[in-house]
Amino acid sequence: DTTNNKKDSIITSNNNENNAPRLSVAIIGAGPSGFYAAKYLTSSVIKRIKSTKSATNTTMTPSSCFSWSGIDVDIIERLPTPYGLVRYGVAPDHPDVKNVENDFASLFQKEAVGENGNNIENTSNEDQHDSHPSSSISYFGNVDVGKDISLSQLQSLYDIVILAYGCQAADRQLGIPGENTLEGVLSAREFVAWYNGHPEFGHIGPIVERCLWPSSSPSRGGAEEESSSSSS
Repeated sequence: DTTNNKKDSIITSNNNENNAPRLSVAIIGAGPSGFYAAKYLTSSVIKRIKSTKSATNTTMTPSSCFSWSGIDVDIIERLPTPYGLVRYGVAPDHPDVKNVENDFASLFQKEAVGENGNNIENTSNEDQHDSHPSSSISYFGNVDVGKDISLSQLQSLYDIVILAYGCQAADRQLGIPGENTLEGVLSAREFVAWYNGHPEFGHIGPIVERCLWPSSSPSRGGAEEESSSSSS
């Protein structure tokens, strides 16, 4: 069952064999807000861990309210691919904006192969020889929260659940006659999403084709042929 497989994958990712307590975080939404939340939350926790370790090794008194030994972040996305608005909402001719994807991608460190051939996930240079790194970030695409797994289930699995799924509202209506009835009227959001290959906007392609190349439309082509026959 696909739904159970997705849920089991998330549950498995959330379980850590290391007995030391680790902060588990689920971020719903893999757009800019989700990735920035993962980036800066992870950075803050790692800094706090380092400062706690330093205090333990000195005469300073470590903070008793912070006992996490690491942080594990799972980014959960309804679509199959990450980056949200940056991927689907920015035109390809704006590379300076779209290049932020490289910053997001860098959060997922490539798996390093240890001496025994086992794959070890690393998120910092300091953790390259540690089988239990201080942080990890995982991505789960094609998971629709509320359908494949409930919010209450996520809350029971993670210490923190961050909702970063962005705006899902419809386009603003301008009140112009024909905006909802004429086929060729598209919002910028719809057009750019189709142009960037958004899986839910494939139906825009034929509309654009009929508007730009009306003669290629079967219905119009038939009408033109009929008109030519009548005039002859």
